[in-house]
Amino acid sequence: MLGNDIIYHEGAQFEAGPTMATELRMRPQFIARVALQLAQAMPPALEAAVQIVSPTLPHSAKVLATRLKNFVLSTTAKLAARVGQ
Repeated sequence: MLGNDIIYHEGAQFEAGPTMATELRMRPQFIARVALQLAQAMPPALEAAVQIVSPTLPHSAKVLATRLKNFVLSTTAKLAARVGQ
């Protein structure tokens, strides 16, 4: 999960955290754009992965995989909404 330092709120705009951008020697806007792209690419990739492995899992693992998938999808959707503003 992305830490609090990656994105901070400045008015109505979200930007990459200054510490991370400085450490990576990259522009904050680039880091925010990559975070948004990752948040948008994650849901379909995770859906496909769970669909592939789910038939081979025991019931308890299927439940865990579904819960993990739902948590990650929710988190990435929130991140995409915040960063995409």
